[in-house]
Amino acid sequence: MKKTLLLIDGSNFIFRAYHAVPPLTTSDGRPTNAIRGFLSMLRVLMKDVPTEYVACVVDPKGKTFRSDIYPEYKANRPPMPEELAVQIPVIFEGVKKEGIPFLQVPGIEADDTIGTLAKRATAEGFTVVIATGDKDYAQLVNEDVILINTMGKDNTWMNTEGVIQKFGVPPDRIIDYLALMGDKIDNVPGVPKCGEKTAVKWINEYGSMDGVIENADKIKGKIGENLRNSLEFLPTARALVTIKTDADLSEEVPTFETLRLREPNREELMDYYNKLEFRTWARELKKSSAAGEVKSLDSASSASKRAVVGAAPIEGETLDLFASESQAAPERKLTIIQDETQAKELAQHLEKLAGQEEISMYVISEGEGQQSLQPLGAAFGRENGESWYVPIEDGILMSDAIAPEVFGDIFKNVLNNPKFGKAGYDIKQTRHVFANVGLTLEGMQDDVMLQSYVLEAHRSHAIEKLAMNWLQYELADEESLLGKGAKKKSFRDVGTEKTAEFASQRAYVIARLNRLFNKALSDDK
Repeated sequence: MKKTLLLIDGSNFIFRAYHAVPPLTTSDGRPTNAIRGFLSMLRVLMKDVPTEYVACVVDPKGKTFRSDIYPEYKANRPPMPEELAVQIPVIFEGVKKEGIPFLQVPGIEADDTIGTLAKRATAEGFTVVIATGDKDYAQLVNEDVILINTMGKDNTWMNTEGVIQKFGVPPDRIIDYLALMGDKIDNVPGVPKCGEKTAVKWINEYGSMDGVIENADKIKGKIGENLRNSLEFLPTARALVTIKTDADLSEEVPTFETLRLREPNREELMDYYNKLEFRTWARELKKSSAAGEVKSLDSASSASKRAVVGAAPIEGETLDLFASESQAAPERKLTIIQDETQAKELAQHLEKLAGQEEISMYVISEGEGQQSLQPLGAAFGRENGESWYVPIEDGILMSDAIAPEVFGDIFKNVLNNPKFGKAGYDIKQTRHVFANVGLTLEGMQDDVMLQSYVLEAHRSHAIEKLAMNWLQYELADEESLLGKGAKKKSFRDVGTEKTAEFASQRAYVIARLNRLFNKALSDDK
């Protein structure tokens, strides 16, 4: 079996983690959101790509050879936010303490270091997986080099065919594709007004950028004029977007054994987690230490669970801390509220639970845009499986539904009492829905969507994914109930019973997720 080398585009990960995770600080005010997000991404990545050979690569400080080619290279980049800058060295420290080989080569950008290592590794018989969200790396893909993008709805594994599907050109034409379009982020001029579709069209028609240049006189209109005006710079643009594969890394990586995962120093890692107040990870480390395990980031245990690199990542894997959560799940019991009398009885029942436990809530709404969304019903749930659905009148649905103002009056203590702890999903959206009919929503204590961002910033936060990944619970999505396209139904069309079932399942899942996420984010040692 071929060995696998995982190359992590650390610079890309850092910025994505910083922007993906909501602001987090320690008790003394030190920002930690980028640190938490970055290390969380590494934890899951190490499960998705089980291997003993890894390198986390980041850009060096200062200019590189590309600035010599074009002095304006990256000249328009804004300064790094201070709250991110202070986290950078702490991230680097964490990577090293986790036992992951770390590379920051003076004068050589991360993509050139990764490109060089990829070429060397495949020549020595490795399969290479590059973890990044940067499209430039598509030029490196071949039968032995795969890209993995851990951000977005799902992990994306991209081989040669995947590059063609995504970009419209094969890996060996990505450089031409990038040069024609230019790169605003790196301040690399291309052909003005040449976007993805035009670049793909030209390359497929003329074979390459050289072919486009040779046939520039045949391209009509303003875009043809732009092309002809750009001919002098295009070779420079191509040089700037080309990833080097022959950088001198003999000192940093004399052999690939240099990039073998190392056993972390548990005491130093525990101190690191505790200083940053990552108490869940500290507890996990303490637990693994007691069990005699040696690998950090779950890399050792996951290697036996996953298929060889190249297969799709396994969905539905829970964190080890909660591996038994899917067992003995409570049975769900749904009650549909039929009238105001039952609604008042439910409100009184829920109010009695205030201070004892959090109640979950999920609101069904429909409308063309956020400002026009109307509530059609609200589901309340408990972790023990009890759930209730209250239909809300929207001016069209009249039968067995309560007018919004009546709903607001009956459930005012449930909705607005700050002592009444409630958990929801995408609470900001729920507040907008209620505000559209003159209702307020206060006292929401937990939002499982935001909690999931903190725990696993780079993974999908769709409630269906959270239910499967954390609870092994299959939650039907809206499309399976309503359909899609021109034949898509409304919740009114499918009726109260199906809508109530749909909403109450979500309230039930929110209640269970909330307990898990609070446990994971708990400050208790």
